[in-house]
Amino acid sequence: MPRANRYFLPGYVWHITHRCHKREFLLKCAQVRVKAIKEDKRILIEWGAYGTPTTVEWVSTSRPDNTTFVSVTNTGFSGDDDEVVKQALDSTEGFTLVLAGAKAFLEHNIILNLVADRFPDAVKKS
Repeated sequence: MPRANRYFLPGYVWHITHRCHKREFLLKCAQVRVKAIKEDKRILIEWGAYGTPTTVEWVSTSRPDNTTFVSVTNTGFSGDDDEVVKQALDSTEGFTLVLAGAKAFLEHNIILNLVADRFPDAVKKS
């Protein structure tokens, strides 16, 4: 059954879960509060993936060669220096996987299963 259209409204809380074909898996559950959306330009959220809320901003910039550059900034990590570095590295890895998967899907209609491949023991067979 196809999914219903999703509407993202500022101020609403969303839960991130991952579903892949008929296999379901949950790596982390985090509440996401959408703070702002400017279509084709910017998404700003707050989420609690690291225990305390951090802010994540995606900014899309059109380029002269008809491509789009997407930058992701995650700020507000807490803890000692080692914890902050670990959170930043984990965040970078996670958003890199998400962007790579989105690019493959949007440009080539290919589902890469990057999350399932990265965390195979987290997959629960349904």
